[in-house]
Amino acid sequence: MNQIIAFLAGLIGGYALTEAPLAGTFLSSLESLIDVVGLISMVVFSAGLIYSGVKGLIGKS
Repeated sequence: MNQIIAFLAGLIGGYALTEAPLAGTFLSSLESLIDVVGLISMVVFSAGLIYSGVKGLIGKS
């Protein structure tokens, strides 16, 4: 259960990175890089959630 919560937190963090308003800050020049990092983290943590779910369905938790 702890692992699932960690995956969900990573997924929400990735979403927060993609939706963060960076206009007018010193990070505005890095906005595209931060979006890419957020998208990659969402894909990785989503894959981890799917893997955990399939593993739980098979019964090898």
